[in-house]
Amino acid sequence: MSEQIKKFSRLEEKTLELKNKHGKITLAVAGAQDVQTLKAVHRAFEKGIINAVLVGNKNEIITICKEHGIPADSFEIIDSPDDASAAKASVALVKSGKAHFIMKGLMPTSTVSKAMLDRENGLRMNKLLNHIALVEPYNYDKLLIMSDCGINIDPGVQEKTGIIKNDVEVARLLGIEQPKVALITALDKVNEKMVSTVEADQVAKVFEKENFMNAVVEGPLAMDDAVSEDAAKIKGLSGKVAGNADVLIFDDVEVGNSVWKVLFYFSPSKLAGVVYGAKAPLVLGSRSDSDEIKVNSIIFGAYIVYMQGFKA
Repeated sequence: MSEQIKKFSRLEEKTLELKNKHGKITLAVAGAQDVQTLKAVHRAFEKGIINAVLVGNKNEIITICKEHGIPADSFEIIDSPDDASAAKASVALVKSGKAHFIMKGLMPTSTVSKAMLDRENGLRMNKLLNHIALVEPYNYDKLLIMSDCGINIDPGVQEKTGIIKNDVEVARLLGIEQPKVALITALDKVNEKMVSTVEADQVAKVFEKENFMNAVVEGPLAMDDAVSEDAAKIKGLSGKVAGNADVLIFDDVEVGNSVWKVLFYFSPSKLAGVVYGAKAPLVLGSRSDSDEIKVNSIIFGAYIVYMQGFKA
């Protein structure tokens, strides 16, 4: 088992080590005519982590680069007349091996997701796609994985099971030998009037029967139960997950997205996000995300590509 990555600084170091060992990967940026996206791609390029192909409105891309001191000639630029064409071209770059993962720039998430899931020309696998947030909380001793913060609106038991399997795969790539997964609700007991607690119990029982990649899945658990040893002790909670979770699974996207935004605006926590479950990661964030989040997300996506076996 590889070392457990517990900080974004180590994630970046490890990604650079993998690059030096296996060669540099290329990021396809779909809808690259966006200031924050271009700044983040340039920073990741300057760090030596990626090359990039910029796909979108070429004139706008070059104009933005000139206005912000980004050397446009560092990147290949593919002119594309609209969002759908840019998304399809970015996916085609990955399918052909000219790029290795994708970043969403200035276009709707649904547009790039549709291109990735196209049955004939996309990157579809026999998996659910879900958003995986990676968080370095300022007061926790390791990285936390959170889902779903951006893709699955109201997942049921089957979808939550798929989300957990994706998250556990990524947790293992991060060196977590026994991923501890908490199904987050407002309560730590099943309440028939609260569907989230019923479903959390059902999902936990699925994983009791199936030993999936050595993961431990428990729920329902309240947020404090999952991440605070003191709270778990005060409430008399047993098990391996309470107070020591590696993965937090939210009931729906409203909760997940709200937690993401609260962490962004009201805490010094560091964040990254990718969509996982296709043949290549999709770097995905909010339009309001900072440059740092976008750079962290690129590094996170690149790390996944390397750990899944990329070699130049």
